[in-house]
Amino acid sequence: MKNLTYVRGSTGKSLFSAALMDYHRKTFQGVQMMLMEEGPLSPDVGRLYTNKEGVIVHGVTLNEQNEGWADMVDAIEETGAEHIIINSNAASYLGIQVQGAFFEECLESLGVALKVFWILNRNINSVVLLREFLSISKKTLCIRFSIYTLEKMENSPTVTIMICTKK
Repeated sequence: MKNLTYVRGSTGKSLFSAALMDYHRKTFQGVQMMLMEEGPLSPDVGRLYTNKEGVIVHGVTLNEQNEGWADMVDAIEETGAEHIIINSNAASYLGIQVQGAFFEECLESLGVALKVFWILNRNINSVVLLREFLSISKKTLCIRFSIYTLEKMENSPTVTIMICTKK
């Protein structure tokens, strides 16, 4: 079974995605992985893994049109990778509203296990977007809510990691 991890947010998601990639590469050595990087203008995590052995990097644009979502589903279906991580940018929210149900249905028909990691900050918009996402995502259940404080700077944000999984 393929495992899909979808990382979404606006604070720390790229760092979290890179950490997930490193964890999977070390834990599942020799198993092919795919990183889907949303936002072709700033593929920050993709740049780290381009030309790395056992990693396929695939760029995708996720907006309200179906093409990017269909491209992503096709890539998931066609890849030999067992672990797929999507690094999604915060601006993709309209696309999730319009195409989220389609995406979940496709994953279910492919037998792909979905985990969603939603990275939040203290901004109320982060919580509002998460609440709206959970109302759209009929097959996602939040199973853990933890707060991690970054100590790098005096005024650093609290980063919340929401771990969701398929029911």
